[in-house]
Parts: sequence; C-alpha cells; structure tokens
Amino acid sequence: MSALVLGEIVVAAVQNILFALGVGILACGLLLPAGGAPPGEATPGGSRRDGDALLRWRPRAFGAVAIAAIIHLCLQTLLMSGGAFADAVAMLPVVLRQSHFGAAWTLGFAGTLIAAASGRRPRGAPAVFAALGALGYLVAKAAASHAADAGDGTLREAVHAVHLGATAVWAGSVMVAALVLLPRRAGTSADAAARRAVFCSRLSDLATYALATVALTGLYDVVRTTAASGVPLFDTAYGRVLAVKLACVALAVGLGGYNRLTYLPRLGSDDASRARRRFGRLLGMEAVAMLFILAIAALLGHLAPSGND
Repeated sequence: MSALVLGEIVVAAVQNILFALGVGILACGLLLPAGGAPPGEATPGGSRRDGDALLRWRPRAFGAVAIAAIIHLCLQTLLMSGGAFADAVAMLPVVLRQSHFGAAWTLGFAGTLIAAASGRRPRGAPAVFAALGALGYLVAKAAASHAADAGDGTLREAVHAVHLGATAVWAGSVMVAALVLLPRRAGTSADAAARRAVFCSRLSDLATYALATVALTGLYDVVRTTAASGVPLFDTAYGRVLAVKLACVALAVGLGGYNRLTYLPRLGSDDASRARRRFGRLLGMEAVAMLFILAIAALLGHLAPSGND
C-alpha cells in the first residue's frame, strides 16, 4: 500500500468522524429538552446554555469535513497522475469536470458547504438546511463507493446511502453525548436530573432506531456484495476487515444495550447520581468503539470486495 493510498484512508477516516460529529450535533440539538437551566447549575443534556455551546460546533464540524474533502480530492488526483505534483495540478480541472469521482465529489462538497453555512439553530430552517446538506454528502459518498459499481441511481446505491446516514446518526449522537453532554460534573437538582433523564431516554431511542437501520441495510449490502463478487466474502481482505468492523459493532451494541436496560431506568431514581456516572462511563466506551467503526469503514472503502485489492 503506497503512502498516498494510506493518506487517503486516513483522510477518509477523519472525514467519517467529522461528518458523524456534525450529524450527531444536529441530532442532539433536536433531542435537547426545552427550557432553561436553574441558576448556577450546569445541566448536561438539559439546558439551553448547553445546547448553545454544543450547536456552535455544528458549522465548524461540517466546515472541517469540507476541508478534509479538498485534501481527499488532491490526494486522489495525485494518485491518478501517478504521484507527479505538476501533472496533478493540470489534471485537477479534468477530474472535476469529466470524471465520475469529480461529479460525486462536487455534490458532496456542496452539501458540506450548505450544512456549514446553515447556522447553528437547533430547529427550523437552519436545521433543515443542515440536514439537506448532509443528505447531499451522503448521496455523493454512496455514488463514489463500491455500491455504485453497477451504475448510479440503483437500489443498492440508495440503500448504501441510508446505511451511511444511519451509521452517522448512531455514531455521531453517541460520540457527541459522551464528549459534550455528559461530563463528570453536572447539576444535581431535581430539574436538572429530570432533563438529563429525558435527554438520555431520547438518545437511547434514537440510537436503537439507527442501529436497526444500520443492521438491515448492512445485511442487504453484504448479501449484494457477496453475490456481485462471486467470492466467499471472508476469504478476502475486505471480508476479514469487515469481520473486525462487525466485532466492534457487536461491542458497541452490547455496551449500548446494557446501558439502556441497566442504567437508563435508574436516571430518575433516588440513585440517579451513581446511575448517571455509570451511564456516562459506558457511553464513553461506546463512543470509542464508534471511532474504530468509522475508521474501519474508511479502510473498507479502499478495499475491493472481490479480493482484487
């Protein structure tokens, strides 16, 4: 594997993580309960102040995806030119105007710009425009993947776009909640605890629905990939890397499921403080598993399902 290809994989992994964070901020902004915070208290997952601090990062996350996309375009053009910088500069307009990759990249880049420019309000038109920009990015990403091998506008490509979107919602909401909304120090009033319990319940429901979508679309993708390649899936490098990704998914599902069944019901109980700490700890572990899932997905995008890597 050349240094350029390795660089592409790293940039793709960064894009996956940044995009998931942007989508996670968008999703968590919608999940935040309405209402202000009690004076002098921090109420993660509950206060308008927390929501404002969180939503400031939404345009920044999508803007960072756009920057990473430019780097990815440059690396891809360098690969097409055989690594010659002068040739890559001359090829860049041709790649953008005349290649399938260029058309998909332009759509995805435009989507990230729309999402970044949509503002930071959690609801209303800004959230709609952010979601539309994210949708454009997902369509473009699916069009540039193995799912588009049979052409654009196919069912397989559409299912893959849904799979990517559901993964971003699941991973992003968990990572954002772990990093921003559930710090160790939080308000202890009954009002704060109630808001936190509402947020965590909504987060768990969203993650469950997103996971079900990821599982169904992922199964469809695996079946179609195996049928198209004509090679036993796990006899290929693609299949072995996929097995590692599935193991990480199983770990994340186990952590999330245990959290939902064990600690989520206790967030509104007399033992809420202890339950919150353990809920947050497991959520952080789930977020780490999500990072691995998104990074492995970037590697899978650079491996051929047929085994001809």
